[in-house]
Amino acid sequence: MPIIPYLLSLTLPLMLVPIEVIVAHPAIIEELFKFFIVVIFHQTYVIASRKSYIQMATCGLLFALSESILYLNRIIMQGNLSLFFIRIVLTGILHTATFIILYYFSFKNKYWIIFSLLFVISLDFLYNYFVAFF
Repeated sequence: MPIIPYLLSLTLPLMLVPIEVIVAHPAIIEELFKFFIVVIFHQTYVIASRKSYIQMATCGLLFALSESILYLNRIIMQGNLSLFFIRIVLTGILHTATFIILYYFSFKNKYWIIFSLLFVISLDFLYNYFVAFF
């Protein structure tokens, strides 16, 4: 069982904070780094199996957990801790779905991989746009 994708999923949101402050669209950076994790994971598993999809979902949940912890300070300053639980559920669904989509299409040809990357970038961009209303 490869541990590198799990460690990267848990620590990448912390490392991406300075980059996301500089770049205007953090969804692009996030998804490119998720794609990097998927490529590392794909090299370990040549054949897609149920276990590999569960492990990708775990990577997505770890990514969402560490990203939500970064936003915990802002939520505490607002004084509404229930927003944290809403955020952790919504980001968990988003990041798990994007990891699984990227992983699924990593077994297809390069055009599907590019399409999936553009799709998850637009999905993350839409999520970031609508979560700003919370």
